[in-house]
Amino acid sequence: TAIRKDLGQSWGVYTHQDGTRSEMAWFLADLRQPDHPVVHMSKSAQDLTGFTFEWARGRNARFLQVRNTSRNQAYNGPEFLRVGRFVEDDSTQANEELSCIVLQETQWQQQMWNLVH
Repeated sequence: TAIRKDLGQSWGVYTHQDGTRSEMAWFLADLRQPDHPVVHMSKSAQDLTGFTFEWARGRNARFLQVRNTSRNQAYNGPEFLRVGRFVEDDSTQANEELSCIVLQETQWQQQMWNLVH
C-alpha cells in the first residue's frame, strides 16, 4: 500500500549535515489486532536482526526476546509487564505514549538494546 511504501522510504531516515543518510532499524506493530502483529519493518531492522519482513509479517515481535528465559525475565520482566498493561488497558487514550528499553536478540542470538515506543 501507499503507506507501507512511504514508511519504507522515508520514516526513520536521518540526513546528516554532510548529506549522508542513515536509517533507524524499526518495527511497526498493529496494536488493534490480536497478538499485535508486525505489519512493517525497515530494511535496517532486517539487516540488524537477520529476520526478513516476509518472515516477521503477522507475527508478534516476541521472536526478538532473549532466548535465555531467566536472563529475559531479569532484564525485561518489569518492562514487559508495563507494556502489557499499557496495550491491554481499554482506558488508554489514543494520545498516550509509553517508552521503555528492553534487551533483545537477533536471529544469531546477538543481544541488543531496543527502544520500544
